[in-house]
Amino acid sequence: MNPAETIAACASPPGACARAIIRVFGSDADQVFHALTSTATGSRSIRAVRIRLEPHELPALAIVYEKSRSYTGDAGFELLIPGNPFLVERVMSRILRHDGVRLALPGEFTARALLAGRLSLAQAEGVGAMIHAANAAQLDTARHALTGKLGTEFLAWAEELASLLALVEAGIDFTDQEDVVAISPEELRARLARLRDSIEACLGDRDRAERSRHGVRVALVGKPNAGKSTLFNALIGAERAVTSATAGSTRDVIDEILPKTGANEIHVLDLPGLDANAMGPSALAAQQRALQACREAEIALWCDPSGRFDESERPATDATLIRVRTFADISGAATKHEVCALDGYGIESLRNAIIDAAWGIAGDATAKTGALPRQRRVMLAVLEAVEDAMRAVDGDARAIKRPEVEAESLRRALDGASDLTGKISVEDLLGRIFSTFCVGK
Repeated sequence: MNPAETIAACASPPGACARAIIRVFGSDADQVFHALTSTATGSRSIRAVRIRLEPHELPALAIVYEKSRSYTGDAGFELLIPGNPFLVERVMSRILRHDGVRLALPGEFTARALLAGRLSLAQAEGVGAMIHAANAAQLDTARHALTGKLGTEFLAWAEELASLLALVEAGIDFTDQEDVVAISPEELRARLARLRDSIEACLGDRDRAERSRHGVRVALVGKPNAGKSTLFNALIGAERAVTSATAGSTRDVIDEILPKTGANEIHVLDLPGLDANAMGPSALAAQQRALQACREAEIALWCDPSGRFDESERPATDATLIRVRTFADISGAATKHEVCALDGYGIESLRNAIIDAAWGIAGDATAKTGALPRQRRVMLAVLEAVEDAMRAVDGDARAIKRPEVEAESLRRALDGASDLTGKISVEDLLGRIFSTFCVGK
């Protein structure tokens, strides 16, 4: 991602719509605008233009942004044109033929806004959450993130932790001078306690955060040959699990992340089929893996080709249970969720049900605190590091007895706070966040 390049994308959903929005931002935006309309961008404005699409012209509305007042921090413009996909394709093709202009990467407009200081990392994540919001609670949480209040809180934590770490490390440097105390144990404990209370207030339900700290786990459970592996591949959009008509072909637990779920990290687990008559060391070991994964999952997809769901075979789990008739292409009992993984029937509906259930697990507390699931997992790690730092302080001593241990706990807490603020560049973190965006955002 090179901020000096000029990028373009359609910011509207794919398919026909009343109006489509095309965005162009970067150093060459003025030249692109002139080539399209035979006019200069000029100052910030909204105006009617005619786009040159030989041999015709297309009427459009142009919104011109000055560099100092744009979303990305670059000069640029947006075009509002009729939402016919053919017209959108022609205008985009015309723009991308211009030297120095390329198609934007997913989330690149918002990534540029972050790098330019227009948004905090918390606000940028709020944009992604709003894109993927599937209900009112998720939308409210995304809006809360976009206000910037959480980002301000995260930054205050990071600054306090950096200050405390600097004072503790200064004490290490002056250990040979008894009359120099950079920070007393009493003051350190008091400041850490205030920091802990602030984090706990934002975190909300700690038990819920603990349960979802590694993401929400969705286990596919059922008898052998119930269509679990085929369904697993259809959900993740890749041929990850081996499918076979031979019963018992799945022996290990396969874990993949469900794509494009926005703020929630959802792990889909393909399990060996549950078989009470399994024999042999390998088959029994596979059963143990399946039962353990089923017990630890937060959501279980009970897969039954017939749709009868015999209660005597109900999975032994406290997870949220979603019944799925896996062979919708053959006759069977009517079920709310019926899928045919071979042709994709019912997959999108089931996928939405999984996302809704995952939000129910991670989202109740999220909605109350306004923090997104990833943020809550990082907040929990920061809180634990702060509590470790508190335990390492002897409040009755004149100086910190184990400053190296204290500094290590504070450093872990600061690393976590940096993941929340984005002030320390972490390429894999930013890549994971923005990979869920569509290209026009």
